[in-house]
Amino acid sequence: MLISGDVTGVFFRSYIKEWALKLKLNGFVKNTNNNVEVVFEGESENLKKMLDICRKGPKFSKVENVASTEQEFKNEFKGFRIIP
Repeated sequence: MLISGDVTGVFFRSYIKEWALKLKLNGFVKNTNNNVEVVFEGESENLKKMLDICRKGPKFSKVENVASTEQEFKNEFKGFRIIP
């Protein structure tokens, strides 16, 4: 996913990690220019929930767009991390 809007400097990455752990999703989140990039692996139902969570964002964010693509499950991540 590539999430754009007012999403940097508002604890967006921490918010995403917290929810990813709750939903047992693996992957990573990182800032890229003025956007947030996220990669998730996990159960289909939890991925759908996470998409809705990303569209909302944390309290001080303003999500304008969430671009997402699905790929074949590769099981390449262990846990979920924030990339600085």
